[in-house]
Amino acid sequence: MQKENTDNLIEVYKTILQQEISNHTIFITVLLGIVVILLGATWWWNKSGATKEIKAEVEKRFEKEKKKLLKEFENEINEKIDRKIKDYEEQVLVVESDVARSMAISARNDEFYSHSVFWWAKLLKSLSRQGEIRLNFGRIM
Repeated sequence: MQKENTDNLIEVYKTILQQEISNHTIFITVLLGIVVILLGATWWWNKSGATKEIKAEVEKRFEKEKKKLLKEFENEINEKIDRKIKDYEEQVLVVESDVARSMAISARNDEFYSHSVFWWAKLLKSLSRQGEIRLNFGRIM
């Protein structure tokens, strides 16, 4: 009888041990499954988040560089336009001065001295304006 009791006890302990092994196996499997799911979700979140963050940063820097280049281009174009305008103004004043000089000489030759004085004054005024333009143009460059 003792052997039978011992056999029964052994069977009970085997059953309990098998149930515990089964419970621990299930617990470890579930725990590993949760860890794998969490790791996968974390990886996916980091990958998609990092991709979005990188794209946003690239866009931001692209726009910043674009604005910088546009500003530089605009400044350069404005400087070139200002130079051209000053050049044309100077050319107009040179022509105006030549006309005034020619008219003054012509009026003096025709003995219209009052007209000649007027044209000489006009020439001096044109020459002084040319000097102002040259001074201002020198400041730009």
